[in-house]
Amino acid sequence: MSRHIMLLAAVILPSLGAAQQPAAAPLTPLGWSWRTDQPASPQKGNSGKVGDAAFEFVHMAPGWHITMGPGGTLFDPRERVDGRFVVEGEMILFPDASEGEYGVFVGGHSLDGAAARWTAFVVRGDGSAAVLHHEAGMTTMLLPWAAHPAVKPKPSGATAKNYVTVRAELDSVRFFVNSERIGAWPRAALEVEGGFGFRIGKGVNLHITNLDATRRLAPFPRR
Repeated sequence: MSRHIMLLAAVILPSLGAAQQPAAAPLTPLGWSWRTDQPASPQKGNSGKVGDAAFEFVHMAPGWHITMGPGGTLFDPRERVDGRFVVEGEMILFPDASEGEYGVFVGGHSLDGAAARWTAFVVRGDGSAAVLHHEAGMTTMLLPWAAHPAVKPKPSGATAKNYVTVRAELDSVRFFVNSERIGAWPRAALEVEGGFGFRIGKGVNLHITNLDATRRLAPFPRR
């Protein structure tokens, strides 16, 4: 009798063990979407190395780690901003990253299709910043690339951390890096309400600690 019980246990226990195996981790954070400049698929893991037709986008506390093949936008379609708001993110560029852009975008509409439009505030490893507008498949420069002392460049063999911020006031939109203003536009001149997320250029490898969107009731300081 005891032998029969042991055999039965040997059959049941492996089955239970198989049933309790955790589900495979998703390739990208749940709920997020993306649109790449060229066809590309998410790659599993966090190797820091991808081909031209792949990218990595994974949770890594605190925040996310992103390695791009082609450039692209990454966003949570459930989130949007309007009124008076601030969108900001702390971004750490890795030593092996390209000189492509990285930052945040606002004013996102039709983000998952060819009609996508957005306005992005971005920096890059050479210490410069720019404002880009994308619409009808074309990206134009609202603020051309220019070096700014507030943008921390990427030293050789080391990381660079920049805090990128878009502040939308009722009469203006202001762009900051590490709390220093880079530029500003009249609110009527920019479409900033809608979806928001990351704009990351080709070959960029970075860690993003946070992406915060705050609805403001009080006016921002005048700077």
